[in-house]
Amino acid sequence: NYLSHARVLAQSFFEHVPGGRFYLLAVDGLPADVRLPDAIRVVQPSDLDLDHFGELRMKYDVTELSTALKPSLLATLMARFGETRVAYFDPDILILRPLDELWQALAQSDIVLTPHLLSPIPLDGHQPSERDIMLVGAYNLGFIALRQSASASALLSWWSARDRKSTRLNSSHIT
Repeated sequence: NYLSHARVLAQSFFEHVPGGRFYLLAVDGLPADVRLPDAIRVVQPSDLDLDHFGELRMKYDVTELSTALKPSLLATLMARFGETRVAYFDPDILILRPLDELWQALAQSDIVLTPHLLSPIPLDGHQPSERDIMLVGAYNLGFIALRQSASASALLSWWSARDRKSTRLNSSHIT
């Protein structure tokens, strides 16, 4: 469903990161007639070495499943594909400039996230409220960047375990 979005994301990525490596996780496979540029490396769920993929697939719809596979994808890119730093972008993101600031931030931190808030929410009865933010999470997981490290590995393990044990993600709260 998001393949056209992912193509635009890839195009914007290569425009601003010439020579970069772009991986596309095809959660529900690609139609037989789809041709992607050679520079886009397609990753299938079977590449993630998840012994519990079937369990996740039965538990979640495709949007929720895509979210639940993010930590395994990121871990696989580092462990199996040899990436020392990775940045994940949801397919509805458009890159509009070089990622120099991101790589600088990642050189100083093992994990780079986007917070939903930069200042406290006033207690004025309007939305979003603090409770609304707690329901969706402090960070927007449409983007995350990691460099290979013990703390990044620990985060991905923690996240993956939560996705597996969760009864169900609420896709209306996934961003």
